Amino acid sequence: MWSSKSYLETYFIGQQEVVNNIHYLIDDVEAGNNYNFMFRAPSGYGKTYLAHRITHFIHFKTLTKSFISFTGDKWRYFSEKRFQLIDEVHLLKDPERIYPLMDSGNHTFMLMSNEYEDLLEPLVNRCFVFNFGQYRRTDLAEIAKKFLQKHNVILPHEMLLCLVDNSRLMPREVINLCKRLVIIFRQEGKPNSVEEFENILFRFCGIRQGGFTANDEAYLNFLKENERAGLTTLVNVLQIPRQTILNEVEPFLMRKNLIRITTRGRILN
Repeated sequence: MWSSKSYLETYFIGQQEVVNNIHYLIDDVEAGNNYNFMFRAPSGYGKTYLAHRITHFIHFKTLTKSFISFTGDKWRYFSEKRFQLIDEVHLLKDPERIYPLMDSGNHTFMLMSNEYEDLLEPLVNRCFVFNFGQYRRTDLAEIAKKFLQKHNVILPHEMLLCLVDNSRLMPREVINLCKRLVIIFRQEGKPNSVEEFENILFRFCGIRQGGFTANDEAYLNFLKENERAGLTTLVNVLQIPRQTILNEVEPFLMRKNLIRITTRGRILN
C-alpha cells in the first residue's frame, strides 16, 4: 500500500519541501487523528489541489468519504464531515465561530489563502502552516508534460521548457496554456522547432517572449516613463482592473524581479 509521501510525490508535482514536511502528519491523520492545516501561496499555486489530493489519499486508504469543500464566503458547517476544506479563508466572516470546531479534535480543517497578511492570529495559530515556494522550471515542465500526454500531445523537452519560460510561472497558468495549445495543435498542427513554437504562442495566445502580456508591458512602460506610480494611478491610466494588477500582473513581475512595491508606490528594480 502507498505511503502518503509516495502518493503525493506521484500526484502533486513540485513543492517538495511542503511534501517532506507534511507527509508524516497525513499518515497520522490516516491513523485517526485530526489536525488543522493552512496552505499559503499566490493564486494558482495548487493549494486547493493539494488539499483535495490529501483527502483523496485518506479516502483511498480508509475506504471512507467524508469531506466538504467551500470558499470562505460560502462555508457552512456539516457536523458529519470529518474534513472541512475552506478555500479563500480570508473571505470567512467571523472566523471566531470555527475556533471551537478546530479545537474539538473531531475534524481536520484545511484552510487555503492567497491573501493571508490580514488573517487573524488566533486562526493562524490553530494550524500547521505551510508556505509554498516558487516552482522550479523542471517541475512546471513535468506538469505540462503530464497534462499534454493525457491529450495525446508529446512535445520535446526543449519545447516544454519554452512553454514554461513563456508562462506565468505557476501551475494553473501552465495548465491553462496547455489547454489552449491542445486546441491550437489540433487545428494548426504541432510546431517543428522552438522558433515555430514561440511564434504560435505569440500569434494565437498573445504571449511575448518571457511570458509577458500586453498588460505587463503597459505596466512596465508606464513605470519606465514615470519612475514611480501608485496603484490607483496605474488602474486609472492603464485601464487595467485593480484585481488584475494585484493578482496577475504584479505577482508575475515580482517573480521576475522587475518591480518593487514600496510605501511610496511601485518602482522598477
